[in-house]
Amino acid sequence: MKIATHNVRDLGWCGKWRSIRNMVKEEKLDLLCMQETKQQEVSSNLCKALWGRDDVSWINYPASNTEGGLLCLWQKECFTLQRSFSSDGFIGLERIWANGDIPIVVNIYALCDLASKKRLWESILFERRRNTMEAWVLLCDFNDIRVLSERKGESSQNYGDLDKRVFNCFIEDMGLEDLPLIGRRFTWTRPIGKSMRRIDHMLVSKEWLDLWERSNLQAFKQKFSDRDFRFLNCLIGDLGLLGF
Repeated sequence: MKIATHNVRDLGWCGKWRSIRNMVKEEKLDLLCMQETKQQEVSSNLCKALWGRDDVSWINYPASNTEGGLLCLWQKECFTLQRSFSSDGFIGLERIWANGDIPIVVNIYALCDLASKKRLWESILFERRRNTMEAWVLLCDFNDIRVLSERKGESSQNYGDLDKRVFNCFIEDMGLEDLPLIGRRFTWTRPIGKSMRRIDHMLVSKEWLDLWERSNLQAFKQKFSDRDFRFLNCLIGDLGLLGF
């Protein structure tokens, strides 16, 4: 299984579509989670153009005016969507795989202000506590660092201390682990490259790792955004599916 996540920073520019389509094809993606689409609606034609084929399903959470917006695309034959849940800043997918496992994937875009983040963390934690499924993965744009070493080129004095504490408490309350990023330290940089942060994460539950113990997180540089594509590669041993 191969999952990619990407902050597209506006899907309104068709020049980005080819980059996304090529990545889906070259990396043989099963699921693509995108943030900051800045689109209130997405059409069937757009989703097929992004995926490069007609065998695609999708779910969209609309932007508020031109802020935010989430889109998940996946290959139809990979899994059956049993249920979805969403609110401001996230889409959750409850999926049935061929072997009967039902993992939950949550696509996230967090705003920068702490009050909005707190509301988002509380909403996701509520869904986690009321759901009986244990295998969870939370994808991407948290707009938060966990430790000071996840930033470079900025003053460290009182750098988002409360934000870090709230974010780390959320991860602990969710019972999740932060997968290490392979191949690079940071996922965001200012245009001049002097300020860098790792504000994108993939958080997985113990039950997820019980199913896919060789899960790993890699970043792949691309040219249309200040964010990279990030891949969650998972080996499903029982089915012989290799996503590396």
